[in-house]
Amino acid sequence: MKKRIVSMCLVLVLLTSFLVLPAQAVTATQSEMLQVLAVLGVLGGDASGNLNLSNQVTRAEFSKMAVTASSFQDLGEETSGISPFSDVPYTHWAAGYITTARDAGWLTGYLDGTFRPNGTVTLAEAVTVVLKMLGYTDSDFTGTWPSGQMTLYRSLQLNTNISADANTPLTRLECAWLIYNCLGATTKSGSAYGPTMGCPLDATGKPDYLSLINEKLEGPYIVSEGSWESAIGFTPTTVYRNDVLSTASAIGQYDVLYACETISTVYAYSTRHTGTLDQITPNRSAPTAVVLSGVTYTLGTASASYAVSNLGTFQVGDTVTLLMGRDGTVAGIVSAEAMNQVLYGVVTGTGTDIYTNAQGGSYSSDYVDVLAVDGTQYRYATTKDLDTGDLVRVTTSGGTITVEACSQNTTYAGTVNTSGTKLGNFSLSPDVEILDVYKTSGKTIPVQRLAGATLSSGDILYAATDAQGAITQLILDDYTGDVYAYGLILSADVVNQGVTAYSSYEFLIDGQKAQYVNPSKAFTNKTGPVQIGYEGTELVKLQPLSKVTATGLTQTALTAGGTTYTLSGNVQVYYKQNNAYQLSSLQAIDDLSQYTVTGYYDKTDREGGRIRILIAEAK
Repeated sequence: MKKRIVSMCLVLVLLTSFLVLPAQAVTATQSEMLQVLAVLGVLGGDASGNLNLSNQVTRAEFSKMAVTASSFQDLGEETSGISPFSDVPYTHWAAGYITTARDAGWLTGYLDGTFRPNGTVTLAEAVTVVLKMLGYTDSDFTGTWPSGQMTLYRSLQLNTNISADANTPLTRLECAWLIYNCLGATTKSGSAYGPTMGCPLDATGKPDYLSLINEKLEGPYIVSEGSWESAIGFTPTTVYRNDVLSTASAIGQYDVLYACETISTVYAYSTRHTGTLDQITPNRSAPTAVVLSGVTYTLGTASASYAVSNLGTFQVGDTVTLLMGRDGTVAGIVSAEAMNQVLYGVVTGTGTDIYTNAQGGSYSSDYVDVLAVDGTQYRYATTKDLDTGDLVRVTTSGGTITVEACSQNTTYAGTVNTSGTKLGNFSLSPDVEILDVYKTSGKTIPVQRLAGATLSSGDILYAATDAQGAITQLILDDYTGDVYAYGLILSADVVNQGVTAYSSYEFLIDGQKAQYVNPSKAFTNKTGPVQIGYEGTELVKLQPLSKVTATGLTQTALTAGGTTYTLSGNVQVYYKQNNAYQLSSLQAIDDLSQYTVTGYYDKTDREGGRIRILIAEAK
């Protein structure tokens, strides 16, 4: 590339690999910033995994950071066999990065032909390099260096979370923030920098960590016999299993793995669905999806599609286990004979249907619809006499699926600890699956949702445990209230006299109006915030919410006196004026000096409840 000579005062430093954030974006947390840079390969730890964020950065180290945070990242490890500077032999560990940055015109050496790779990099030097990466040249600045560069540095908000002066040597943390801030900064041509070097940005202009991870991950790999570490090509220092921090020893056979070598991390998933193959669509010549026990799943890999193709192993009528990938598609398919499973759930419906056996013949059988702890609604053929609402155990053994009723388990009770690892004296598995049930509806609950809540034995329909006694599956009896809808009754027309009952309601739910009429049943005649329960499409419950007046309000909690109430993750916020309600936001009404804010809750935190609705009125 064309070389450029910069004056002695413009002794530039090379960037260590980095990610850059849009200038207009909100401040990222340090943890998020470091994760983004780690995935991009800009900032890594030493042999012990330490980031050494307080260490000062050398010019050689910064050159690697700069190149790694650019579209030239693949050239950095290459060396031409020629020394780029008199004090940087071609055998130097950073020679390739220094050469690449020099050829890109981002940096130069001193007039004596040296680069001084072990010298520290100052903020002004680093800023000059970053601005060149954004497309600016020396001719864009007037006056004495680096006054113009520092003015633009502040204008582009590259200074977020950096307090160093122009001539101050930078630490690894300060270099990391500079690079991260640059990712979303606007280039001279008017575009965002991040996407030019493979870093996607979200709608707010911040590096999109999830998209970035998805682009960098290799996989899926199915754990079978032999070493899975040899399959991914490295030994990970960090392992997540089902999105929870775990260990390599927890990874088991048939887990689905995704690997990111730049951060030495493996993501393992053990979600599996076992049942009978009802249908292969559109056909076995080019399958893209399967119907398993009444549920449709998209095939996400070539190997999964092959397994149910006319060249593969499985066909309609076979009992199989689908191994699910992190994107919710099928990563692999194995015979259910290779896997024994027990799944608990609640019967939500019954009926009769026509099925196809493994030989291609048709037969009629009764079925039950089961809402299982994994949140999936399955349909199983069965000869058992089961009714809606029954608690059931679904067992797969030797390729045979058995559905049978089981009794409520009343052994377990207690308070869930703040880390979500214990229920009273009982351990909770890191992979615990929790389902909260109300009639024929249910909702899966993350274990942290229950932190601090106290469950009695009557709140628990069933708790299944592993060989070590840890709870792996938990079915709750209408405990959290999350399965319900919540809204405001704007008007109520209710008749309830003897055998005559009639009700008509106008609701406001998430800012949208809705009507409901029941010609034979009456509920509350009060207007205001309510909990709304349905069975199918039929309204079966309207329960007024309790209220408190806020003395403190954050994005996650309301304080009333000395009591704290956690806000629901989808809390509805309204501004009330002249008896009319306008959908609003927490940010708009959090100044309690201007607004009186009333919170409406179903139950206290300790009982599993949440603030469901907030109504603000001007003082």
